[in-house]
Amino acid sequence: MLYTVNVIAITLADLGDSGAVLPLIDLLRNPKTKGNRGTLLYALEFFDVSEQVVVLVDLLDDTFEASRQSYQLISNVQDKITKAQKELCRQMIRRKLADHKNKCKRDFLLESLELFT
Repeated sequence: MLYTVNVIAITLADLGDSGAVLPLIDLLRNPKTKGNRGTLLYALEFFDVSEQVVVLVDLLDDTFEASRQSYQLISNVQDKITKAQKELCRQMIRRKLADHKNKCKRDFLLESLELFT
């Protein structure tokens, strides 16, 4: 399944049609892709993902690769994020900070919080 998902993600990105964003986001949300979301996030680099920023924030404490790619995607659309989205994202990150004891993840989340100030 993973190979198929990766092929689909790259194909959707290659098409360049913004209609690919929602199917890619749906795949990111699927628990079966946990630990293997790198290609899905890579495929999103070709699109404006400002409307999906909340989904990306949710991945900031995922695997190392997924968290860093999510951060990059967010930073790419940072100037397009609405005030309401920024507030929601700040709240999400603060909740994540309260839940994490891992210093590296906490440090990264604190750095990520700056994207929304």
